[in-house]
Amino acid sequence: MAQVNDTQRQILAAARQVFRQYGYPDANLDTIAAQAGLSSDEVMSLYPDKEQVLNALLKSFSPLPDLEAALDAAEGENAPELLRDAFHRLIKAAHKNQDFFDLALIDAQVSGGTFLNTLNMRLFPKANELLNRLKTAGGLRPISDLILGRAVVSMLMGYLLSERVTPQIARVAIKVIPEKAWLDGVIDILLYGIVEDAER
Repeated sequence: MAQVNDTQRQILAAARQVFRQYGYPDANLDTIAAQAGLSSDEVMSLYPDKEQVLNALLKSFSPLPDLEAALDAAEGENAPELLRDAFHRLIKAAHKNQDFFDLALIDAQVSGGTFLNTLNMRLFPKANELLNRLKTAGGLRPISDLILGRAVVSMLMGYLLSERVTPQIARVAIKVIPEKAWLDGVIDILLYGIVEDAER
């Protein structure tokens, strides 16, 4: 978590609870203040509107250090092994930061994902390092860096998003298959496609 003082921590904890209970559109500073046991003026002196509260929450729950560590730690003897290991590590880091990604969905609706875009830009140097490692590890077809990068990001974000928007009844069915099998299946599709070699 980013550094915050006790009052800020109190407000942000209250805001997280209010956003969960009422939803972001129906939340307001008065409700957050009441939940925090503070006056509205005390809250407004630190956060003049709920958008700034949301931004402070996103910063406090930022997964950047965990995602950077996951990219640094990824290993493999060739590109497929390296990509598979990186994917598993990144998903594990994301699961460790569930609160952030729940808040990022709100950010996507409110501001078009401004904070998430900023996070991606800050993560880019480490992601680019991984891309260069993939290219030199061997085992990849010649593919544009942009296309490969976007494909990997799409798979990662799609996997995480599907966990949050899947209907509850489907989530029960999903849990029948171990998560490692789900992840490996998604990575296999990214690496090898969905059609037989003879059909390509």
